[in-house]
Amino acid sequence: GGYMVVNLDSFNEALDIARSAPHQHNGGYTEVYSLMEADSKPQQAFQQPSSQ
Repeated sequence: GGYMVVNLDSFNEALDIARSAPHQHNGGYTEVYSLMEADSKPQQAFQQPSSQ
C-alpha cells in the first residue's frame, strides 16, 4: 500500500502513470484523484477583517 502525490499538467498524465504501475498487471488497482485543476489558482477561504 501507499500513495503518491504528483504535480502534473494534466489528469491524463496521472492516468498514464497509474496505468504503468507494475501492480496493475497483477490484479491490483490504482485510484486517481484531482486535488486542484491544473490551471486554477488557490482561492482565499476568508477575508481578513479590515482595520478601523
